[in-house]
Amino acid sequence: MLDFLPMVRRSLARIRYEDRVREHYDCVSAYWPLLISSSRFRPLTSTRTILIHRKLDIGESKKTVMDHLGRPGHSIHSPNPVTEAILVYRFRIEDYRIRDELHFSSQGLFYVSRTFSSVATHRYADILRMYSDKYLGGSPFNGIKQKIVDSGGREILPTSGPALTVHYVAILHPAFRQIAEHIRSARSDDADLDQVGKDSALHDWL
Repeated sequence: MLDFLPMVRRSLARIRYEDRVREHYDCVSAYWPLLISSSRFRPLTSTRTILIHRKLDIGESKKTVMDHLGRPGHSIHSPNPVTEAILVYRFRIEDYRIRDELHFSSQGLFYVSRTFSSVATHRYADILRMYSDKYLGGSPFNGIKQKIVDSGGREILPTSGPALTVHYVAILHPAFRQIAEHIRSARSDDADLDQVGKDSALHDWL
């Protein structure tokens, strides 16, 4: 009987984690801070195409992603009207523990949140330097209100908090157009959200 306890604990932890992700993205306004950051961060142009993994691009289907990455650790389905699924993968590369959240709409992958969960703050610069070497030819990139963009409109936006998170987005993806429309329709009911819109470059875009 006791042999089953570790399995039960893992199962409960899995459910709790998936519930937290579902609650965080239970409405499309959860993506609003991402849109605001994208509109305000200074772009640094890369001549190299930004990919999620070596062979995975924005717009890929869930099947294509799972064919390349295997079965996800977590699957969250239809948390809001735009997001059809969120697949979560965990990786360990050297001494880095990485958690990827891949967000899909009916038009495919539109957003990836990559969190470096075990990295000490003083090593954030090392990770940003890797991004600079890969996409900017080693040009300075401190990630402070800066983003890397390619010719196809793909973006890399780093944010730091309890952990360093790197956001992969394509603002021109149809999912973000749907998100913007949902937010626009809700603005009249939310004065604070409306004010944020007026203060940002997104005001004209919406």
